[in-house]
Amino acid sequence: MLRFLFSAFLDCGKNLKFFEVAFIGRVLKARVSPGLLAYPPCEGEDVMRLADVLSENRIMTGLEAGEKKELLEKMVSRAASLDNAVEKDAVLKAILERERLGTTGIGHGVAIPHGRVKGLKEIMVFFGRSEKGVDFDSMDRMPVHLFFLIMAPENSTAAHLKVLASISRLLKNQDLRSKLMNANGRSEIYRAIVEAERWSGVF
Repeated sequence: MLRFLFSAFLDCGKNLKFFEVAFIGRVLKARVSPGLLAYPPCEGEDVMRLADVLSENRIMTGLEAGEKKELLEKMVSRAASLDNAVEKDAVLKAILERERLGTTGIGHGVAIPHGRVKGLKEIMVFFGRSEKGVDFDSMDRMPVHLFFLIMAPENSTAAHLKVLASISRLLKNQDLRSKLMNANGRSEIYRAIVEAERWSGVF
């Protein structure tokens, strides 16, 4: 438990606002209980739309790897090929440093690898799907199939946490997880995410 608390505070920076601490607390509680993704937003809590930071051309399918590092290398490489703003080495370093603090495989076949990157101008999210699944040292020790890769500027603590919260909240929905696994291509995946946000009341 202390390991995850330390990890979360390193992620969030030193000057945490109340809603940030509340969110971290819910994530920590979720990480040690079976109801991993079942925590609703706090009353009055801001929610950032995933559709604002994830576009259809940032969706990757057919990702296959033997283990976590290989998967992350492939995702970051493909992200760099899709968007010139992604500096491969800097992003990969930030993501791997974050993973060393504690796995971002949150269970139910989902992982949210993330890191803050010097020089990045805005938050960027990439989605990846592995049909076979990857050993990602997940909290429930099950293979991960769905990956949301978050890259954030160094000083974007609040926005970074809002994106994490939005993804966690959406992915608690088993129907959405099934749709993302069974969707045919990037358009269907993106549409499933947009529709899920609409039904959740984010729009």
